[in-house]
Amino acid sequence: MRLFFLLSLLVITNIAMAKTDVPLKARQSFASHYADPAHIKWEEEKGNYEVNFQYHKQHMSVLYDKEGNTLQTEVRIASGNLPDDARHYAEKKGHIKEASEITLATDAVQYEAEVNGVDLIFDASGKYLSEEKEK
Repeated sequence: MRLFFLLSLLVITNIAMAKTDVPLKARQSFASHYADPAHIKWEEEKGNYEVNFQYHKQHMSVLYDKEGNTLQTEVRIASGNLPDDARHYAEKKGHIKEASEITLATDAVQYEAEVNGVDLIFDASGKYLSEEKEK
């Protein structure tokens, strides 16, 4: 019983500490845009803060800077909803594990296809832009 109590206390402390690492402005911005999200998980990413969550049954993530400005919003989509050129390019590389539509702070839209542990990035028309190693 004592061990269970100590482990529980450790888990609660780690959760509380993880939340305090996220700047207040980023947490406030998130809370003001998404009422009642589920499965919230924050991560630091290259000096910014990414929150992964579920909202209205959609898997999403939002990237904030420390001032709470939205840098990009990512919504998971079916791979069949990728632009044709993007889907064909990704399928030549292998099986598409996951696909997303990304809206940048500039309102530009990009697409992402995860294939073999690599994120392939495309512009709104499906033209290949770059690739990033999965974190």
